[in-house]
Amino acid sequence: MKISRHFRIYFTIILLGCAFPLRARQAKNDTLRNVIKSNPIYTITGWVPASYERFISEKTSIMLGFCYITNPPGSVTGLLGNLYPYADRKGFYLNPSIRFYLWKQPGVPGGFYAAPELGFTRQVKSVTPYIYSRTNKSITISYDPGNKITVYDYQVAATLGYQAVIGKVFVFDLYAGEGSSFISFSGNEELFFSHINKKIPKSGAKLIGGFKIGIPF
Repeated sequence: MKISRHFRIYFTIILLGCAFPLRARQAKNDTLRNVIKSNPIYTITGWVPASYERFISEKTSIMLGFCYITNPPGSVTGLLGNLYPYADRKGFYLNPSIRFYLWKQPGVPGGFYAAPELGFTRQVKSVTPYIYSRTNKSITISYDPGNKITVYDYQVAATLGYQAVIGKVFVFDLYAGEGSSFISFSGNEELFFSHINKKIPKSGAKLIGGFKIGIPF
């Protein structure tokens, strides 16, 4: 069975996290100040996320999230149908934030927090690069200049969440909030999205929510 590239990247992230000494993650007398997190469910849609959180004081941490964006596995693409009408997609997402823990678990990187966040997404999307025009006697094939577009999404948000540390070896991070995004394009967005019968993405407010699992050390 062939494993797609983005799944290989995800498994590499997990192995690197597990490579940290178990003693550093399980030490009962040491204060754990770092967390590596991800969400394996996102990989099904072609988003391969990883986050690193570092406590800079007892109740304050900084976190940097990164996501590699690629095509979903072929079987998933078929199941998604019209939700994934692209022939190809590549990009990345950056998400720096600072967390203020209103209540914190003693000695471990967990508790209830509020977090302002920034985000930036860049995706290059393409559809079938040719127009097929059929007549009674022939088929005309011509290059379509609207087959590719680059989407830029700038975001600012605020979230509330709870990060639970279980046995000093496992982290579960649950969060929700609201943000605002500004979207711009490089390319002919009207022509591109008309090809796939989709509305052009608009800037504006949006709800945020999700979870991550990780390893403290």
